[in-house]
Amino acid sequence: PGNNPVGMAAALRRPRLLQPLIAMAALACVLSVPTQAASPNIVLIVADDLGWNELGYQNGTRGLLTPNIDALARQGVALGHYYTNPLCSPSRSALMTGFYNHRNGLQSNVVHPDTPWGLPLSRRTLPERLKALGYRTAMYGKWHLGMYKKEYYPTSRGFDTFEGYLQGCGSYATHVSSCCDAPADALNFTDYVCPHNPTNDLRGYDWFSNSTALPAANHTLSSTLIGMRAEEYIQAAANGTQPFFLYLPFQNIHMPYDCTEESFNRFPASLSRNQRIIYGYLYELDAAIGRVVAALRAKGVMDDTIIVFVSDNGAPQASGVTGRNYPLRGFKSHVWEGGTRVPAFVHAPGRLPSGQRADSIVHVSDWTPTLLDMLGQPVEPGLDGVSVLATLRADAAVRSEVPVNINPLCNGGQFGNPKAALRVGHMKIVCWCYEIAGIAGGAVTRCLPDPAHPGAWPKLFNLTADPSETTDLAQKLPAVLAQMEARLAEYAAQSVEPMQWVKPYQGPSYECADCPLHTQPGDPALPWEAWL
Repeated sequence: PGNNPVGMAAALRRPRLLQPLIAMAALACVLSVPTQAASPNIVLIVADDLGWNELGYQNGTRGLLTPNIDALARQGVALGHYYTNPLCSPSRSALMTGFYNHRNGLQSNVVHPDTPWGLPLSRRTLPERLKALGYRTAMYGKWHLGMYKKEYYPTSRGFDTFEGYLQGCGSYATHVSSCCDAPADALNFTDYVCPHNPTNDLRGYDWFSNSTALPAANHTLSSTLIGMRAEEYIQAAANGTQPFFLYLPFQNIHMPYDCTEESFNRFPASLSRNQRIIYGYLYELDAAIGRVVAALRAKGVMDDTIIVFVSDNGAPQASGVTGRNYPLRGFKSHVWEGGTRVPAFVHAPGRLPSGQRADSIVHVSDWTPTLLDMLGQPVEPGLDGVSVLATLRADAAVRSEVPVNINPLCNGGQFGNPKAALRVGHMKIVCWCYEIAGIAGGAVTRCLPDPAHPGAWPKLFNLTADPSETTDLAQKLPAVLAQMEARLAEYAAQSVEPMQWVKPYQGPSYECADCPLHTQPGDPALPWEAWL
């Protein structure tokens, strides 16, 4: 409702969860759902670095080829205001636990190859919860939540079966862990390995079956491997009596940007070379997902399977590529909408409506309680995430606010500025950085300005009227800004020490506060493995 300060004040006074107000509507939806198995299969698909404007169902004018993803979205419930975290490990930590990343210690960095940290072992994961309910669990793809000890491996965090890579990025076909640009001179990149970095060479072979390196995967695209393993798993698991949870975090479309020449040639020469490569890379993701869907249909379990599709964060900038997050502002690693508001949908025939769009707020931490709710299981108190099942069924607003991120490492870490933001209703406050008393050396809790432009922060936006975050309302609505700052401070007070690349590395409350960085010889043939 515009920039009405009175309306904003009312929104801030409302409870964060609006479940009592939508109970009757949700009950009516429940009564209309056909009887189905109490324990459906669950397939959770995560695309990597996929922007708001990079799927056909989001924008049919760009020439994208994502028919399998689009069909699932159009037959399910597409989410119009789905928020995640600005980087890979932070979003995955919230996805797996139901806790905000500033309470997991992942508000400032990803899990880097040589750093001794991971998703805290004290956190119970989604697969662990589902195993306790009788589910079989499997994961194929990217982990990125810790591997300096085997206690952090996927098979120690709730997955019966794992094949994939432990780090954050690597070559698409040779599976060497390193973040770099793809070769500019060839599309057939099956032998490509990121070049030697004389300062810190972190290359190492990174494709594992459970905890054993799998050299046989070399020269096969990760999307092909994930699709193939998922297909095999579904064929075997669907014959059993247990429901299954299948987690498929793909490499596509994280850099280095690669695709086969066949996929590249599907797109017109009028596009830039890099645009055609990214489109081809995305097409290969879609093809792998099509393989998963075909396997579900072939085994007759498609209608008894919940499919959740999300991106882990917004798209980064890429040379020669425009409009990745359009019309949203910003990119991966920032708390602008372009870094944190991403495509997401749920496909659940008979359990949820078909062909619907829900524009109420949903957060990545909500999947654990929501999936448990869909199974008829109680949601334990204390999680940050909430069940948004009523949102999925009837676009009923359950969540009225979301802390986008609260990062106290102003001059370090992997996130870019601005580093803190909170959305409440249609309003959003953005801080250049954030100081927290008792955390990372902070003396007081407050928004911090950009030293170069101190009078320009914090900023305030009305996302309903201004989704591109172009018009700062902080000077016009000082009372609303003050209320938003106070609410953000309440969230910040729950923060734990951030994991970081310099001492104390994990902070005094973590297991390995004084562990040294791991020294890796930089041999692409040497597997990255646990070292402590």
